[in-house]
Amino acid sequence: MFGPFQNQNNYAAFIELTLPLTLWEGLKPGKYRILWWIQAAVMAASVVASGSRAGSALVAMEIPAVLIVAYRSKQFARGWVAGVAAKVAMAAVLCIAATGWETLEGRLRAASPFLYRREMLQSAVGMAKERPWTGFGLGTFAAVYPAYAVFDNGYAVNHAHNDWAEWAAEGGMPFLLLLAAVAAASCILAIRSGWGLGLLAVYVHGFVDFPMQRTGLVIWVSVIGAALAAEQGRQRDRRQYDSAGEPAGTQCTLITENQLAERDMGWRLEAQD
Repeated sequence: MFGPFQNQNNYAAFIELTLPLTLWEGLKPGKYRILWWIQAAVMAASVVASGSRAGSALVAMEIPAVLIVAYRSKQFARGWVAGVAAKVAMAAVLCIAATGWETLEGRLRAASPFLYRREMLQSAVGMAKERPWTGFGLGTFAAVYPAYAVFDNGYAVNHAHNDWAEWAAEGGMPFLLLLAAVAAASCILAIRSGWGLGLLAVYVHGFVDFPMQRTGLVIWVSVIGAALAAEQGRQRDRRQYDSAGEPAGTQCTLITENQLAERDMGWRLEAQD
């Protein structure tokens, strides 16, 4: 358990998804931008304090990735982005020093970081090979897994600790390819945006854990993906406007204004009569 989350990796995935949004807001000029910087630093430090190894690595890569996208974009001055990067880095170091990294250090010293995960992955691959086209049905992993288990440590195994392998085992290769296509399209938009890079981090985290098996996180992934698609649509409309020289709908707007003028003229004539 880590706060209201069932484990530290689920918490880390949520922070991976929302940290780029927080950092991007801190890049915008405004009265409260320093609060966004501090919040981003606190979020990064909290993942380190949770002890999530994959989460800590992904967060450590997310922050410079967001800043690099912002640095290369035309939305922000490069000097401003560099200054924000330095301030966020200093704040993150201070927050990590305050919260501590002992839990993460202890987990990194483990003799085999993939202990049991490797065996669960082997079992999931075996399930996928058994029914490559149909899978065993969504949500059936925990029920089918014991027949393919290669170890037993006395605990129940509910997930494969690899979203991609679990999707293949439950839904077959067609379902896996469908989700892979959605993930690829979302990640392309996320890389272009900067603020949506959390989607890429969560999908990568899915190779060593099961963040996408949590309904709450899936909802937020869908919301951010929809926001990225909407932003892409606005950019496409803007490019069409620039190439055409006038926005779509201008003619309709002029007609409407003429109609309003004629109506107003009619009212004035009636008032004079």
